[in-house]
Formats: sequence, structure tokens, C-alpha cells
Amino acid sequence: MLLSKLESVDAKFLAAENCRDARTVLRDQEDVNVIVTDTTLTDGNWCDVLNHVSHLGSRANVVVTSEVGDERLWSEVLWRGAYDLLIEPVETREVQQVMEGALRASRPALA
Repeated sequence: MLLSKLESVDAKFLAAENCRDARTVLRDQEDVNVIVTDTTLTDGNWCDVLNHVSHLGSRANVVVTSEVGDERLWSEVLWRGAYDLLIEPVETREVQQVMEGALRASRPALA
């Protein structure tokens, strides 16, 4: 569902269904700028993905998605260092804005 809303964003997207897949993508791809993860995965959760990104020293921003969310979850997501939280159902324009912002923020500034 989310991938279909990203067609106008100028970036390549790879899907990872669980923490193991996300670790593999991060290990095998050098130019990962944004990771999108659901709050709950079959083998972990968004905190596990965020911790792995941090452990690798990756500049990738993490965007968390959830079917149920509130201010507490949003606050925790940001406090732990993720870029943003998208609560489903989410409008295409909001997805595009968040992803474009996350992409810009993950790239090093030009000197």
C-alpha cells in the first residue's frame, strides 16, 4: 500500500518484510537513505530496526508506520531518533512529503 503512494518520489525503494530482511538490505546496500518499518514485525519491532541502523552507523532515517497511533507513540518514535511516524490510513501527499523530507535529511550537505 505504501509503495504505491511513492511513485512520484525520486528514489529507489526496496521492501523488507521483517527485521532480518531489513538487516540484509542495510548490510548489502551502501546507499540506503530511508527505512520504513511498521511498529510490529514478525521478528521484532521498529525499535529493533532503529537500533540496527544506529549500530551500523548508517545515515538512513527511519520512518515508522502504524495502524494505531497516538501522541505517546509519536513522541517515543521521535525521542528514540526515528524521523517520523505515519498513522494509517495516510494520504498520498503526506507520505510523499515525509519521504522527501527524510531523503533530504539523510543526505550529507554539499560543501
